[in-house]
Amino acid sequence: MVSGITDHVEGILGDGSHIDLDFSHFFSEVSHRHTKEEAEEIFICGTPTTTPTIQEAGYRWRRPWLYSRMLSIMLLSLAGLLLVWICFQNAVTLPGIILLGSFAVPFATLVFFYEMNVPRNISFLEMLEDFFMGGVASILVAHPLFALFPESGTGGFVPSLLTALIEEFAKLIIVACVIHRSNEGRYLLNGLLFGAAVGSGYASFESAGYAFISLLEFESDLSMLLTIVLRGFLAIGGHVAWAAITGVALSIALDRGPVTWKVFLNSKFWTVFAIPIAMHTLWDWFSFPACIPLCIGVWIVLLVLIRRGFSEVNSLART
Repeated sequence: MVSGITDHVEGILGDGSHIDLDFSHFFSEVSHRHTKEEAEEIFICGTPTTTPTIQEAGYRWRRPWLYSRMLSIMLLSLAGLLLVWICFQNAVTLPGIILLGSFAVPFATLVFFYEMNVPRNISFLEMLEDFFMGGVASILVAHPLFALFPESGTGGFVPSLLTALIEEFAKLIIVACVIHRSNEGRYLLNGLLFGAAVGSGYASFESAGYAFISLLEFESDLSMLLTIVLRGFLAIGGHVAWAAITGVALSIALDRGPVTWKVFLNSKFWTVFAIPIAMHTLWDWFSFPACIPLCIGVWIVLLVLIRRGFSEVNSLART
């Protein structure tokens, strides 16, 4: 069913070319054994000496797996801190629990998008800069806007729409700045990665804040843990995915050109950028169970856009 929906959405958003890529490809290598050298090869790219030509990139893509290892490392570290807290009630571990719990899923999802960046022209260091600086910068941009529109919030259509517009436009501004700053970010898959970096940073810091508020308001570590688990479970379909779509929207409108204000006059940009706004609005409007089909829906759109990014690389490799 998902494959059929994906093919239908691809006919609307895509460029008519079909790439043999589905959700199973995202997990097929996870259970296989991989060496440390393979992991290092993934991380060592994006420099002048380690960036392949577009011809090489078009035929060297490997299915992602490192993101699962990154998630496992962070969750095992979180489990260690939780064990100390449960056994010894040592409050020193609480900040680490909040940070690891809030960062684990968004950061692992970002590593997934890093692996999906077939051109391999973005370094891991640059991705980390965009994760931390981009996430914080988007929060800095959003909060003055929240002050201007105090009626924003959740639970109703208008407050949810205002929240979606404020947060998605804040991330849009920062993603555009990140793409403008980069010397390489001109492919669709680059836009996907830059958007995911900003979105995962935003999601991580926001989740850590909500977990801390739960601890203070309810004076309960159980409430804090429930907040971490719930927001971690839903993180893959929230800010990370929405900002990734925003990055692709910018890349489609730019068509590998420089970032200018004219991008906002491009109808293709608004067609794609409307998706995260609509999904964010529905996310804040409805309750938790409705977020699950929204997660599925946003990843159907992402699969279509990833296919389109692969198609772009393959076309450039052939020509």
